[in-house]
Amino acid sequence: MSRLAFISVLSLLTLTLTLPLCVRAEETVIPDDHWALVKDPGNSLQFIFTKGLHEWGKSGFFGERAPWQWTGLSSNVYGQDGVLDLTTPFVTQAKTTDQPAQAINIHQRVEKTGPNTMTMTYTLSADTEQNAGYLAPDYSVTGGATGTVDCYTADDTRAFSLPLPTHMGGDGKSLIAKLVYHLKDLGDVTEKVDPPMIPWTDNNDLRLPFLLNEPWNPTPATGRFAAGSKTYTFTFTFPGPVDFLSSKEEIAKLTQPWADDTWYPLTSSNDTTPSVIGMEDWMDAPAGKHGHLLQAGDHFAFEDGAAMKMWGLNLEADNCYPPKENADAAAAHFAKYGVNCVRFGQFIISWGGFGDPQDSTKFDAGKLDRMDYFTAKLKEHGVYYGWLHTWNFQLHPGDKPKLLAYDEIMKNLGGNVVSLIQIAPDVQDLMIEMVRNLLSHKNPYTNMTYAEDPGLAFLETVNETNVFCYQFSEVDKCPTYKKQLETNFAIWLKAKYGTADAWKQAWGGIKANESLDGQVGVLTNPWYTGSDGHPGRRLLDNAAFLHSVQDAFYTKFHNAMRAAGFKGPIEGGNWWSPPMVPHLYNLQSDAATGWVDRHNYFGGAGGGMFASMLSQPGSGTLSSGLQQVKGAAFGQSEWTHVYPNTYSAEGVPIMAAYAMGLQGWSSSFQFQSRAVPPIGFSPNQNLVGNEPYGVWNAERPSLLGQYPTMARLLYRGEVKEGEVISVRRVSDDNLLNNKFDFSEGAQVTGDVKNFKSSVPGEALAAGKVLLEFTGAQPAASTFPDMAKYQPADKVIQSTTKQLTWDYSKKGFILIDTPGTKGVVGFTPDTPHTIGNITLTLKSPFAALTISALEKDKTLENCRHALISIVARESNTGFKYFILDNSIFDNGKTPILMQPVQADVKIAGRKIKAVNVLDFDGHPQPDKKLPVDATGQFTLDTGKEHTMYYEVVFN
Repeated sequence: MSRLAFISVLSLLTLTLTLPLCVRAEETVIPDDHWALVKDPGNSLQFIFTKGLHEWGKSGFFGERAPWQWTGLSSNVYGQDGVLDLTTPFVTQAKTTDQPAQAINIHQRVEKTGPNTMTMTYTLSADTEQNAGYLAPDYSVTGGATGTVDCYTADDTRAFSLPLPTHMGGDGKSLIAKLVYHLKDLGDVTEKVDPPMIPWTDNNDLRLPFLLNEPWNPTPATGRFAAGSKTYTFTFTFPGPVDFLSSKEEIAKLTQPWADDTWYPLTSSNDTTPSVIGMEDWMDAPAGKHGHLLQAGDHFAFEDGAAMKMWGLNLEADNCYPPKENADAAAAHFAKYGVNCVRFGQFIISWGGFGDPQDSTKFDAGKLDRMDYFTAKLKEHGVYYGWLHTWNFQLHPGDKPKLLAYDEIMKNLGGNVVSLIQIAPDVQDLMIEMVRNLLSHKNPYTNMTYAEDPGLAFLETVNETNVFCYQFSEVDKCPTYKKQLETNFAIWLKAKYGTADAWKQAWGGIKANESLDGQVGVLTNPWYTGSDGHPGRRLLDNAAFLHSVQDAFYTKFHNAMRAAGFKGPIEGGNWWSPPMVPHLYNLQSDAATGWVDRHNYFGGAGGGMFASMLSQPGSGTLSSGLQQVKGAAFGQSEWTHVYPNTYSAEGVPIMAAYAMGLQGWSSSFQFQSRAVPPIGFSPNQNLVGNEPYGVWNAERPSLLGQYPTMARLLYRGEVKEGEVISVRRVSDDNLLNNKFDFSEGAQVTGDVKNFKSSVPGEALAAGKVLLEFTGAQPAASTFPDMAKYQPADKVIQSTTKQLTWDYSKKGFILIDTPGTKGVVGFTPDTPHTIGNITLTLKSPFAALTISALEKDKTLENCRHALISIVARESNTGFKYFILDNSIFDNGKTPILMQPVQADVKIAGRKIKAVNVLDFDGHPQPDKKLPVDATGQFTLDTGKEHTMYYEVVFN
């Protein structure tokens, strides 16, 4: 699982003009007319700049050790008497078996040096020369702030100006001694730099690299630091008085909890006995009764023709082979919540896998036996499973005879061959042998091999990598494989151009050591072939060649799996690429291989803590739908609202109604669940989430808790697929020449992505949006007329008339299908009449859905209906830092639930009873809600301590 994907959090100046924050009135920590520098609560090398309580910047370091290896710097020392003083190492060479670690020591002293001034002093020292790579304060302007920064030399001459936010700029040569930030609506802040430095700008970053070599060179991999010491001083002068907050007591005053005294503790035992909410009888057990799952064009169906949408969860590492005493309970847990498939990840060769530590193609017999037992139990409960077998493929000693350059890989890549898989036939063969061996293993509990078992729903080729992602640049560290790749490029070019003269004429210049009968250099960094890199003929050929290499690998794996007897869908990759040519080639590879699968997340700490997808239709995880390809099934095998996003309750209804319903996606796997204790959201075992790896937690009331209504909506096929309202079309010629009639790309922060296109994201709330590869035949794209789907300003109604998305304020959605009605979002005290049911939320935010409990019934004729209502949840004692919304104290068990009040009125049907259920779905003794003569009753979860109610009709 790629939760360790590179996330740059060391920004020096993230300009984010925010709305006033809600802070206890008695605690005026920073007066409104004061500026302030505040120690980051989690890292003493990072600071937050504010005006009053309005954050407008952050400071820290960006560091890389050669060659191009990002290195974090951190410390957590508090200040005393107005001074923050610390020393921490910047590791330039990690410890190896051959040599000890090497580092440059950084001594930091930060203090107020005048009424309006703050000074940061950094002294770097080392006993020996260091190959430091790159170390710099980093300036990133985001959040819609505008203005300019003027850069002056030591003689006070303005060398150049840059806009805020910056992208690319500067002259690359002027030593800058002063920067003046002209911040709109805030004022001017001056920064003096001693000694002067040359700014480097790149993709919204403005950096002032320390002079680690003379003369200064902007290439990070060349930086060296001589033995001795150097001191750098940054002095900030503000337009008014400035405060410095760095002590433990001062930082604590800038924290606030989510929960107040009205929130109540969750009470659940994760009981899996029959209950009102349980969906065990919906699972069509045993898994595989309809034959193997097959890809049928743009959807999945079994061999007997029965349709299938995978509504699942992710399991990782040892959760894929739990102890036998936990296996049955885990399988029953998934069935209870309507999970019909689970995705196994990193279960063979990554950390926690059951691979043999000496040989990648062999397995630990005891752990494999546990997976055999678990998969048999999943089948019994009607739960399918699929394999993500390879991520961070780590070599073992027994693999050496099978590889071309084992020692080179171990030395230069640490044994991880994930970046070589697409291009190295020997690495591919090793992986294929591993998967084939597992497919041929006979499960004693099913008496079938995995290839024969229809309970194994799908296979993935690779996870979160492709030839157009940044990880692929690791190929450059392995000269044997790079030479092999460049030889193949020469062969490819000769086949395309025929003669060297034609090739040279097309390219307009080649390097002296390049030849069609030898090698031609391959650029492995995908950025340059993206739309930001303005690729020419050479780079476009580079991209087309890599595309052909990836296609050949996917085809090779696909054919090998078919030869091994596996019948189910086979996915290529699932990862994003830089915009346009790389993105589209990669998408074409995936669509040609099987179905298109993507990963996307939303929320998280910082700016994502209070973010909501409802404020912008088609944003967040739903924006992945802009990659849906005509004729291919589409799905999202990893997604969730990343903790501590406080509005996570919106996620499951949006995924069920809009993604799986309106857009017709075929699969959804929320990340992530568990098969070993603690399972579920029991109050004394589990938390809502925790950093760093517990931020992807599907086992939360706001997420998994809504499956009992949303899975019923999905399995009944209630939300009809929308009309196709837009098709972006891509021909072979478009790709070869980088000419398109649309543009698109992604805003990416780690795993959190927001895709943008010439097609507005709002279209995903109206009807189906597709991308079509037309081959040799060029064709124009079609774009939606959004006015057709907007009955009012900032209100979008789907082409099916079943869904409404109102984003005129903070946003809400309405669901209106025969079997399910719902309102999700920010719409307090506003009655919404949906068919014969009126729903009125009394709370600022909540997700309220009501669904017929029987498979073949609607809300017009069912005997029983289930109500699910949930708002926010919190760990007990959770606090966040109000300046940047980072976690200050993650808290402890039990989980606390925010009370929700709502009125429900069901017209035209006589209600026998409204039973209050507990969190496990069982009726609470002697707890029934009063219903008036009009069919109206009031929900109050703070009083009833639940999120479930059963409506029983006469």
